[in-house]
Formats: sequence, structure tokens, C-alpha cells
Amino acid sequence: MEKYHDYLQNQQHTHVVAQYCYILSLCVLEFLIVHVIVRVAVARLLQDRYVIVKYNYISMALILSSFAKLLLILMIIWDYMYEMEYAWLVHILVLTSNAEALSVFLESSYVVAFMLMGLALLGRTLLQLMVHQLDPLMPIWIL
Repeated sequence: MEKYHDYLQNQQHTHVVAQYCYILSLCVLEFLIVHVIVRVAVARLLQDRYVIVKYNYISMALILSSFAKLLLILMIIWDYMYEMEYAWLVHILVLTSNAEALSVFLESSYVVAFMLMGLALLGRTLLQLMVHQLDPLMPIWIL
């Protein structure tokens, strides 16, 4: 009986690890989609202003301005009554921080920065819709 109990615990642990790896891979894929879309859009829209070497700085600006995503981890760890109900506020904070970082780095207006982030948001949403078609239990986060 004890061997069976150990086997069940091992299976549950494997299942949880597989779920975390699945979610982590989706987050990394969304992260890459956002960066690729922004970099390609900057290359197409502002091709005369920036050299290819500076595209790495675009990714750095997006990474540094996305640190508000760490608030989602705190929202999960701490026991709130409505744990992830306000996660969309964190996504809006990250979106506006990314747009601010792009407008500062590209020395352009907020309209251009929000257009770039809107394209990235559209790409991320399309990716989520594709994943949702494969896994209907996966929620779709528009923001």
C-alpha cells in the first residue's frame, strides 16, 4: 500500500511539473512573439532611423519595462480573496510601461509607441486564440 501511495505522489508531482512547464513555455512563447513583432515593426516603420545593432536595445527596453509582471507572482503567493481578478491591471501597467520605454528609446510620440504595442498585443492575442483552439481550458487574456 505504501508503494502505491508513493507512486501516486510521484504521479501528482510529475503532473504539476508538466503543468508548470506548459505554462512557462506559453509565457516564453508570448514573450518572444511580442519582441519579434515589435522589432519587425520598428525595422519596417523606422528603417531609416536605426541600425540593426540598436534592435537589441529595443528588447532591453521591453524587458526592463516589463518588471511589473513580477506583481503577478505576488498576487498568486499572497492569499487574496479574489486572487487573479485584478491581473488585467498589471497587464495594463506593463503595456503602458512598454509603450513609454519605446517612446523614449525611439524618440517618437506616444501614438507610434502605442501602435507598436497594439501590434504586439494583437499578435499575442492571436497566439492565445491558437493555443485556446488546441487547449480549450486555457484562458484568453486580452490585456
